[in-house]
Amino acid sequence: MNSKPGEYYLLYTDCIAVKGAARSSIVDLLREDLYFISNELYDLILELRNAPLDTLKMDYDELSWPMFDAYIGFLQENDLGFWTTDPQRFPPMSLQWDHPSLITNAIIDVKKESDHDLEDIFQQLEHLGCRDIQFRYYDTTPIAEIATIMNLLETSRIKSVEFIFKYSKACTKKALYHLTQKYFRIKTITIHGSPKDETYVMRRASDRCGMGNIMYLKQDIDSNRHCGQISERYFSISGVKAFTEAINYNSCLNRKIAIDYDGSIKNCPTLEKSYGNVKQQKLHAAINDEFKQWWYIKKDQIEVCQVCEFRYVCTDCRAFVKGALDKPLKCSYNPYTLSWG
Repeated sequence: MNSKPGEYYLLYTDCIAVKGAARSSIVDLLREDLYFISNELYDLILELRNAPLDTLKMDYDELSWPMFDAYIGFLQENDLGFWTTDPQRFPPMSLQWDHPSLITNAIIDVKKESDHDLEDIFQQLEHLGCRDIQFRYYDTTPIAEIATIMNLLETSRIKSVEFIFKYSKACTKKALYHLTQKYFRIKTITIHGSPKDETYVMRRASDRCGMGNIMYLKQDIDSNRHCGQISERYFSISGVKAFTEAINYNSCLNRKIAIDYDGSIKNCPTLEKSYGNVKQQKLHAAINDEFKQWWYIKKDQIEVCQVCEFRYVCTDCRAFVKGALDKPLKCSYNPYTLSWG
């Protein structure tokens, strides 16, 4: 540790400390990483914004000073902050969130009996400002369906498309890789019911980072009842926008619209409440105050989640809950004991 008298230690603006029940975390939004820290270090980080380290130390017994040094050493070792004599020059980052689109993302469920007018649906989603779409297929479907959809979207402003397909022998890595190379807006192709679990992360130029990945899952996904799983493998540290959205809104349902396999318009395909059918009603007409109420259920309001150190990088599910503000039933993490299961 190399501090000088009168120096404050501040976290970098894009390193955000989150307090939990038994421990805290620091979310590094630039490097997309997460560090666990004690609640004592969390409190020290707050104090160091208002007083220099040497001043703070004077309020404690000298026996406690090595603890201060160890805490600061951890932050320095992981390059999470910096020294300054003028903390007012480095105000905290604004944690507000907004987006010009009424809808930012959509889920479209498909079964054999589905008869979605995708061209019309895509036009409506564009009108709403939607940029990301996920397709979920529960039956075996020709992978040529991916090409058909991407061709329909060729002149659209949709930014990324995810596909979840049931496994067939035609779903080879070579065939899927060819599709991701031809259609740059494919974010992920996930094949469920596969003989084994495999993941292929494509190496891309910087402007295509995170795109074109292929995943094979042994698990069968035969209905929308499979969603809502909460696990560390699904945590997302994907930048300032996603993090601040999770602070201010529901991390799953905010600005989302879903079309069930039969055309029902919902917040999520798994939720029971429907707001009409896309065959008879335009999507924008379904987005009323009742539809929007799900957007505002944030983690700081949800029992147990509100004291979890993962709460702003975690997904959420309002379909499988006991009550509207209860933690997801499919989450087995206990922030009081730091244990899963």
